[in-house]
Amino acid sequence: MATNVGSVDGLEDLIMGLDQSKTYLVYCHGDAPSIAGAELLVKNGFLNVHRLEGNYGAWDEVSFVDLPVASVKSKIDAGDFKAIFDVSSAYLQGHLPGATNANAGGGGTALANLIANMDKTKTYLVYCHSDAPSFAGAQLMEDAGFMNVSRLEGNYSAWTSAGYAVE
Repeated sequence: MATNVGSVDGLEDLIMGLDQSKTYLVYCHGDAPSIAGAELLVKNGFLNVHRLEGNYGAWDEVSFVDLPVASVKSKIDAGDFKAIFDVSSAYLQGHLPGATNANAGGGGTALANLIANMDKTKTYLVYCHSDAPSFAGAQLMEDAGFMNVSRLEGNYSAWTSAGYAVE
């Protein structure tokens, strides 16, 4: 849900009522206000703050979609995903069934290397244990020309909270 705060000053007026444990995405129609807004949140103790690169104009260019955990489970059961990529460094501590370790720092192969020769028209899933890496992974695939990329909404914790099996 987007909230129009009108300006950085408007954000400052609302900041005391925001939950610091939540993740926030800041954007505007230009870089300066969105950077200032994100910096304001960070300076006030918010740890999960992201800024939409390219701001509002880039929003229409985003082609990956967030799928709720139940939809992902149904699609996995139906064999809809050509591949499932776990971009987390915690892959070895548990992952979705059939997922590929796409984190070089976590003992796997970098996602960019894995997708280099893959069919860009097939359907893929990206997830992590937190939002930023999964957004980055999905965006990497989109930037590489993949047309059907999904991201697991809520990531690994949504999967385990739903009681689905892990490997």
